[in-house]
Amino acid sequence: MTEAGLSARGLSTLGDFNTMGVEHASAGRQDDAIAAYDAAIALAPDHVEAWSNRGNSLLILGRLGDALASYDRALALAPGYGAAWLGRAHALMIQEQWQAAVAAYDQGFAALGVMPVPMIHRGTALLNLGAYEAALEAFTQAAAILPDAVHAQNGRAACLVRLLRFEEALPVCELAYALAPDDPAVLGTFGAVLCSMQRADEALAMLDRALAFHPNDARFHYNRAVALQDLRRPDAARAGYRKAQALDPGAADAHWNEALVCLSIGDFAVGWAKYEWGWRAGWRGADRGFGPAWLGRSGLRGRRLLLHAEQGLGDTLQFVRYARLAAEAGAELVLEVQPPLVRLLRRLDHVDEVVGHGEALPEFDLHCPMMSLPLAFGTLWDSIPERGSYLVADPDRVAAWRKRLAPYPRPWVGLVWAGDPRRNQPSANRIDRRRSLQAGQLAPLAGAPGTLVSLQKGDAALQTLPDGLSVLDWTAELHDFADTADLVAALDLMISVDTSPAHLAGALGVPVWLLNRYDSCWRWRLEGATSPWYPTMRLFRQPAPGDWSAVLGEVAAMLRGLAVPAA
Repeated sequence: MTEAGLSARGLSTLGDFNTMGVEHASAGRQDDAIAAYDAAIALAPDHVEAWSNRGNSLLILGRLGDALASYDRALALAPGYGAAWLGRAHALMIQEQWQAAVAAYDQGFAALGVMPVPMIHRGTALLNLGAYEAALEAFTQAAAILPDAVHAQNGRAACLVRLLRFEEALPVCELAYALAPDDPAVLGTFGAVLCSMQRADEALAMLDRALAFHPNDARFHYNRAVALQDLRRPDAARAGYRKAQALDPGAADAHWNEALVCLSIGDFAVGWAKYEWGWRAGWRGADRGFGPAWLGRSGLRGRRLLLHAEQGLGDTLQFVRYARLAAEAGAELVLEVQPPLVRLLRRLDHVDEVVGHGEALPEFDLHCPMMSLPLAFGTLWDSIPERGSYLVADPDRVAAWRKRLAPYPRPWVGLVWAGDPRRNQPSANRIDRRRSLQAGQLAPLAGAPGTLVSLQKGDAALQTLPDGLSVLDWTAELHDFADTADLVAALDLMISVDTSPAHLAGALGVPVWLLNRYDSCWRWRLEGATSPWYPTMRLFRQPAPGDWSAVLGEVAAMLRGLAVPAA
């Protein structure tokens, strides 16, 4: 409707035009509303309310730039005009300008007081910024005003998940589910919580329900595949990840997790190629700016190759075995690894230089991330290199440790019951909660023959051991992995959860019993008691999620039947 048309209806005052604009907007006639607001502004260019209302209609029409310009004009005229701040915040949310949106909401609340729906949006912006505590506070404020606001309750649950407070998240999910049992977002969050609590069957049911409402939602297919992977159903999980990729080809997590499934079932040809998606999924660190990696497409003879670690200590210990292949291909090798590994890896005679993360790098011609080496060398399940021991201990230090151990009965058994919890990495922490034990769960090992030697580090080392279980603890003398390797090499056996000392023992050729979670890491596959990565390793698998008692009972029985090595 044009300004002339508006005037023809006898509307001539400022208030008339603005009021008519509001009426048009309420009826869904946004173009007519904008014409009315424009007429009001033509009469009074400083009409703050008309500028702000005009922004609202433009926002509804998806004209975000024009909407922001209208809000900005209103705020230039009246910097404390709360409605324009809230409108501006909504426009910024749509543009995913989360930080600016939070600031705009705060300005709106300063003028108008807290309102629950905008506060929910503010919580969503903070959630997207990774400010989980602040987001939780925002959703909690909104829920205090509107307890039945399902998105406030679901937002609270989502924040608690990211804060790894799953037990707190569960009743909030139950409340949100009671309010909206068919809301896909609620079902998705509930499924994620259940999966994190090792209740994958229930999670699967929730996600199936969510997909009934949104069959083409890539995220629901992905989460459902995660539940299937946890349930050790690799073919179904792989199909789920592929469905998610078909719906969202750039879904890095879906490609990455498919890689893990492929590797777990021995499909290395697809698995190693898909593993490169880990860079985009955030599992393999940041781009170092080194340029394209060497992936086996050019010769190495006479060239300096940098092999750099980019994940955990155990990963480095497992994949440094490939250094010999590169050296045999004629490369001059530089390793860049985690500082605790530097002294140990300097013992490798085929490596020219070893530097720690954070140290200045020497010049190099080519580079390859350490966990891309299987792809570069075309590794298949039957062509894993260095199947025997490939790391070395200091023989004098080993002898010294054996002298200290001599007064104690054999077998001398190393023990590690927990990995790094990685609390700042929710996905990694979710895995650690399943791979690690509490010290109190070690009770079945009490009374076993021989001597237990703790190699446990970190907070878990402070946990109270069960009655009847005693350990020697010399960990204060272990300053890096070279020190640890010398002690491990002096032992008869290593018992460990899936963490770096298990890799260290295997790489040294020391017998190692791995306490393995039900949803096994890809490198240990899904069944079997042995591993081609480490011929001296024996796998003890949970028969059901979380069932460590069966694992430790089997280990205790094996210990009691273990032959005592000769002195």
